[in-house]
Amino acid sequence: MDKLIIYKGGGYDGCFWEYNAALSRDGKLYNIYTSGRAGIPGFNGSKIDVLEKSEEVDAAIKHAMGEEGWEVCLDVQADIDGLTKRLPANFVKCILGRVTDITDLRYEVLCSLCDVYIGVDEAELSDAHGCGGLMSCCDDFVCDECVSSHTCDVCNCRYDDTEFVGGACPECVRGALKLVPSIQSQVEILEHAINIGETQLQSMCEIFPDRAAKLKTMHRYNARMFEGTIAKLVGEAVELFKDRSW
Repeated sequence: MDKLIIYKGGGYDGCFWEYNAALSRDGKLYNIYTSGRAGIPGFNGSKIDVLEKSEEVDAAIKHAMGEEGWEVCLDVQADIDGLTKRLPANFVKCILGRVTDITDLRYEVLCSLCDVYIGVDEAELSDAHGCGGLMSCCDDFVCDECVSSHTCDVCNCRYDDTEFVGGACPECVRGALKLVPSIQSQVEILEHAINIGETQLQSMCEIFPDRAAKLKTMHRYNARMFEGTIAKLVGEAVELFKDRSW
């Protein structure tokens, strides 16, 4: 069984340690990532070195892992899932890519938006942020489909928790509507109609409780019609905005 060994390596100016990785396979130990002075003896930086397993190598692994290192069974998806939760996504993508170079096997990670497994080589990195000094890391993986569906057609920025209208983010929608006042006024009238409908629905349901279900169905139908018209109008404004602003 192929095992990925994660241990505390590193150790250089500006960094006391960072996680390093090695692959245990077929009686050999492959260097996946080593940094600084605290790596497994015999490994040289980012080069994929190979050591024959021996008592000395096993002792070096045990020493390097200490109390905070761990093994990942690469045949067990749950272990790979655990790896993605404990380490930055960019580091996981790097080390699994190097493991693939050795094993020719494909490893999968979970898209953080749709919860579908995708090949780690196909996954996009998400949620980048600083992690000390000049370093940055990413927390999640995202599939191509989610990248496309969550990317604004106008500014090309990605918004994971934003509802798009006409393929555009709220900020670009506002800019597009300001560009075309005639469309903006139509959208405002339709939105106002939906809001009035909500208020009227509540009153009507109180007056005619026996007809509440039918009234709600009629309201949903009208609201969907208005929302569809709004999306179409916003889409027209967005297309004009694309031509004028970028």
